[in-house]
Amino acid sequence: MSGETTNLLDLLKLLVAPGFGFLGVYIGLQYGLKQLREQKRLDFIERQIREFYSPLLGYQRAILGVCRTLAAEYGIMVGNKSLP
Repeated sequence: MSGETTNLLDLLKLLVAPGFGFLGVYIGLQYGLKQLREQKRLDFIERQIREFYSPLLGYQRAILGVCRTLAAEYGIMVGNKSLP
């Protein structure tokens, strides 16, 4: 009986260490893939924002420039102060 137990323990030792190694690799792979998917999603959102809002910011600056020019030329007051 003791010999069978020793053989079983030896077999268990041989299977447990590689099993935990493969488990670690699997968990690391899943974590890496999750990070990759999240980064791709954030890159897509950033690109959408950059491509949509950058032109709007340019339009806003152009409009404010025209408003400031007109305000300075005609002395227009906005509220209780002039446009900068």
